[in-house]
Amino acid sequence: MLNIIDITIGYRKVPILKGLSLKIHKNEFLGIIGPNGSGKSTLLKTICSILRPWKGSILLNNRELSHMTSKEIARLIGYVPQTSSFAFPFTCEDVVLMGRYAHNGNKKEDYEVVKRVMELTDTCAFKDRKINELSGGELRRVIIARALAQEPEILVLDEPTVHLDINHSMETFKLLLELQSKGITIIAVLHDLNIASEYSERVVIVNDGVVLRDGPPEDIITEKTIRETYGTDVNIIKNPISHLPLVLPR
Repeated sequence: MLNIIDITIGYRKVPILKGLSLKIHKNEFLGIIGPNGSGKSTLLKTICSILRPWKGSILLNNRELSHMTSKEIARLIGYVPQTSSFAFPFTCEDVVLMGRYAHNGNKKEDYEVVKRVMELTDTCAFKDRKINELSGGELRRVIIARALAQEPEILVLDEPTVHLDINHSMETFKLLLELQSKGITIIAVLHDLNIASEYSERVVIVNDGVVLRDGPPEDIITEKTIRETYGTDVNIIKNPISHLPLVLPR
């Protein structure tokens, strides 16, 4: 579905991604992990065409991403950034409605979609509140709702549960699994290795601008790999319920 071929990109002539290649398959849940500054967020922005690679290419459904319009991309890829800010005090409902920009549909359908995704993300209770009045966790859920309002085929999330309490974190991942079951491809940068282990079908380690490891969680999240990637020692046991790797501080 998404073929990233030898891309190089950075900031102010300093490369961050250095010839990175990666294939992402339709309807998979891909977790991206790696140390701070390794290029994970830059990779997501490049996938969403916020950044254009200096070298290499990205094919989305066999089409070159750089040849597609912003509306075409927005109908296929929804993006939840790590942080969000607004210059004007829009209502939460208006912010979610922004996700309908890519669709030249009728207003009735737009509001029906907005209502549905706000129910999914548990944000209906504050739909009339100003976006700058929300807590960090409430804002996060509204931004996820905005991305879902695009009705994308791919949902790209940079730390989806940052600022969320444990209840809404679990609800968010439950929602992501439901979306995956309906055919949406999930790509998420995750700092919590245990969440990456439990929810990702496939885990990719990005380090120093390249893909260091790629495979199922049980092959990737190992004591040796964590030591080599993060420079720290951990204990890894098998989760007694899921039988997936469980990372414990040493």
